[in-house]
Amino acid sequence: MAKAIDNYMDGAFRQSSATESIQVTNPATQEVIIEAPYTTMEEIDRAVAAAQAAFLEWRRVPASEDRKSTRLNSSHTSIS
Repeated sequence: MAKAIDNYMDGAFRQSSATESIQVTNPATQEVIIEAPYTTMEEIDRAVAAAQAAFLEWRRVPASEDRKSTRLNSSHTSIS
């Protein structure tokens, strides 16, 4: 069975209120690797608002700090 994933928004993983999901497959093997929620429009609106607010702060971060933060956070986003 494929791993079900949550939405990532506003700095945290959050369970979607959607009742349906989509299977994401590995194109080389056709194996289902995850099931992602059909995110609701309300959740999308909240995610966009959070991203816009974060951008206002993030754009002031020096590039050297930006890269450090990105490397630290990338280890938490793997789906395997």
